[in-house]
Amino acid sequence: MKVSSEKLGNCQVSLKVEAEASELEKSLDEAYHRLVSRVSISGFRKGKAPRALLERHVGKDTLLSEALERLVPQLYQQAVEAE
Repeated sequence: MKVSSEKLGNCQVSLKVEAEASELEKSLDEAYHRLVSRVSISGFRKGKAPRALLERHVGKDTLLSEALERLVPQLYQQAVEAE
């Protein structure tokens, strides 16, 4: 993870955080497991649908949104502690 900060004045700071691809992939896998257990896909038991089929069913944006919902706060916390 790369972190850079820039002071904007008036007690404001801009943080730029770049995550490693492995961190994003891990978060996407966790999001897949959370979503697949909640979504019913015809022909599969809950929690057993392949990832590609889940992506087509709910959309890649939904999977990415679910992953970022948990990843961004973690990265923010790490960035604040690093700076």
